[in-house]
Amino acid sequence: MLLLYYGLTDPRTPAYAVLPALAALLYLVSPVDLIPDFIPGVGFLDDLVIVPLLLRMSVRLFPQEVLQSSIAKSAKQSLRIHIFLFIMLLTVALMVGVLFFLAFKIASRIF
Repeated sequence: MLLLYYGLTDPRTPAYAVLPALAALLYLVSPVDLIPDFIPGVGFLDDLVIVPLLLRMSVRLFPQEVLQSSIAKSAKQSLRIHIFLFIMLLTVALMVGVLFFLAFKIASRIF
């Protein structure tokens, strides 16, 4: 995802490489689908197939120098994001643990 972001925001990226990503976004938010979304189970199948294919096409249309610089930027940023998500996960786990502890303590006083 970061690779796509850095590639699309690079000024060296040609318009023909941006068009599939825009088409994916428009298809995702458009109320018109190949398979209507109200059909249970199958309604979102076209979204799960068409959107990733269009995004992959967009990445493949990046020029080689844009692709290499986007890979380098996303690799550097990826570590930061993973560390941030790990810290957030630990924080949420700690908060849930404290809430369970307090709930157990309150429940033990009531019963």
